[in-house]
Amino acid sequence: MGAINSPNAYRIYLIFGPEETAAHNIASNLCKRMGDMERVDIDSDMLKSEPALLADEACSQSLFGDKRYIRLSLKRDEALGAIENLLECDNAENTVIATAGNLTKASKLRKLAEKSSQIAFHICYPPDAKDLVPVLIDNARSKGLELDRTLSAQIAQNCNYNRSLALSEIEKLALYYDTDPKHSIGAKTEDFEKLSADAAADNQGALINAILSGNIKKSGEEIYQAREIGWSAISVLRAIERRIILLSAMRTQVDAGMSARETAKKNFAVFWKDEDVVASQLMLWSSKRLAALMSHILSLETQIMAAGVGFADILLEQELMRICRAAARSKIR
Repeated sequence: MGAINSPNAYRIYLIFGPEETAAHNIASNLCKRMGDMERVDIDSDMLKSEPALLADEACSQSLFGDKRYIRLSLKRDEALGAIENLLECDNAENTVIATAGNLTKASKLRKLAEKSSQIAFHICYPPDAKDLVPVLIDNARSKGLELDRTLSAQIAQNCNYNRSLALSEIEKLALYYDTDPKHSIGAKTEDFEKLSADAAADNQGALINAILSGNIKKSGEEIYQAREIGWSAISVLRAIERRIILLSAMRTQVDAGMSARETAKKNFAVFWKDEDVVASQLMLWSSKRLAALMSHILSLETQIMAAGVGFADILLEQELMRICRAAARSKIR
């Protein structure tokens, strides 16, 4: 997206696609390039009640007459009318930086972006090994960590080529080795495997289902049993991360109109006995909340890696119940 180097050249910058994390990162970089301009945040819900809001804000100045820019957060095509109104305005001087979900080729908003000379757009696709491996190697090197391509590819694959999750693995390795950018340390595959604590070998499905379904009583019981058996905090968090990735992918289909039940049933990664519980989780966790939850879990991993064993277990229990209560509150809304 060459237009990112000239953030005031277009009226609207629209970033969308199935890789929503990358879309938000690009939008954040664009926002930084706007400098000290006043920022106005608008989302889909605001436009539902005030369809003219986008055009009004794009045409208005700040209290002191300075230019502003608008950060627009969308799901799909719901802002089509508002954007069409904006494009018809002659005196709209405030740049709009917008992100949306996966706009398909049938999307009216995508079609508008493709034909409008006033909109610069970029589609974010999930990275594959070819794209992600160099990113991981460069990121690790900036932290004083040397990765070979084999280990970097393994990290990418283990994270289902999720950029944020893979980068968090690099962060954990750097923390484990206590790296210094001035002195490089070579990462070992066995250390990554130890830190990743693959939960596939652990029977944590009941715990994860209870937590993300908001079943407080069941969660308490599962946490007690896991602790008695001897759990690994990182293993539990990795299991939650994998479930979040799975739910996020399916939630895209739900946002596009497919029922939660049908989505869970058609996904080959969902065991048939878990179809009902996964469907219920899809209804409790929106795409936005899943993204926030992933960010929180990744931050929690870093805290636990730096904490002592005893404190790490206490912190994990507290945060798991906090997540469970958040899910439980969604059920009664």
